[in-house]
Formats: sequence, C-alpha cells, structure tokens
Amino acid sequence: MQLESIVWDGTSLSTIVTIDDRHVTCVIPRETIHALSIYDDAVGWEIDRHKLDIFERVKVVLESKLQSTPGLQSSRLELAPNDLLA
Repeated sequence: MQLESIVWDGTSLSTIVTIDDRHVTCVIPRETIHALSIYDDAVGWEIDRHKLDIFERVKVVLESKLQSTPGLQSSRLELAPNDLLA
C-alpha cells in the first residue's frame, strides 16, 4: 500500500492510496481521528503535524477495508470511528 501526499483540510485527512494497481481516495474525518486515544483531543495543527503517524496507526484497518471491497475501483473510502473498534 502506497500513500500519495496526505492533505488536512480542517475537517478530515485524505490521501490517494495505491494498492494492487487500484487508486482509492481514503478519508479519515476528524471524529475518526479523535477515536484514536492518542489523538482524542487533537486540534487542527496537531492533526496536520502528525498526519503520517495517524495514517500509520489506521493502516491495518485501511488495508483490511480495501481488501474486503475488491471491486472498489478509483473510488472513495471513508473510515468511521466504529471501523477502528473492529
């Protein structure tokens, strides 16, 4: 899984993920970021500063979700807070 540049727009982190020759826009909304215990009260500049670490922490969940939807082609995948509980 390869990530292109990660963007923080003030409400969510997003990047384009390349996995198995597929390109999928992955989005992590602020409420999902706050579901990570280390970032439960993070403000915008902290999320922007630690955006790579945040994606690394949810990498396994992202990979699992991407692999469970093999027909997903050039689409969008958004992680919800309850995705982190699975």
